[in-house]
Amino acid sequence: MDFLGDLEVLANPYGFWTLEMLSFIWLYAGILFIFTASSLLSREVEKKTIDLSLSKPISRDNFLGSKIIFLYIYIMAVIGIFFLITLGSMATSSIFRAEGIFLERFLAAYFCVVLFLGALAMVAKFTSTIFLSTKKSMALGVMILFIMFFLGEFYIYMDEAIQGIKYISIFYYFNPIEYIVNANIVIFTRDIYVLGVINVALIIGSLVVFDKKDIPN
Repeated sequence: MDFLGDLEVLANPYGFWTLEMLSFIWLYAGILFIFTASSLLSREVEKKTIDLSLSKPISRDNFLGSKIIFLYIYIMAVIGIFFLITLGSMATSSIFRAEGIFLERFLAAYFCVVLFLGALAMVAKFTSTIFLSTKKSMALGVMILFIMFFLGEFYIYMDEAIQGIKYISIFYYFNPIEYIVNANIVIFTRDIYVLGVINVALIIGSLVVFDKKDIPN
């Protein structure tokens, strides 16, 4: 019950949907975005097409920046379609209509989901600028994903002396039940701020590393 939530949350249609879909969206969509982020840059290195791309009058920052922008647009579009289909389904459901359709909560959850998945994907993007290898960055990205999941979700079962380790996990700053069910503006504000900072830091880190990286022939 500590892990899944109390009975009040599970009995609420929004709570059940959030638990089943948003709480595990890292598994449904996160790995897909990690693969996409891992391959966007390293694939060009592996196929030897990056030299042609960089031979044009374009800086490395612009080259990598365009791929990062595409990554975020891709995440926003996929998650946007998912949320629109969900809202349409809920609007036709008597159970959810009786509970109420909370557009502002869905909008808040949408932005947090995008930033959460964006952060996971940018971890893989950052590693891809280091290794310039799809397999290595994909493997490391997935490994970091599961480590962060364990630290962010199971810290309550750890010794109190080491529970502070939860703060280094991206998962600790993703609490969809608080946005959808409880409408907790304090938690939402904290999470969207921290996730935004993580995304920006990983973007800057990726640009800096790639700018100084030697491209193999």
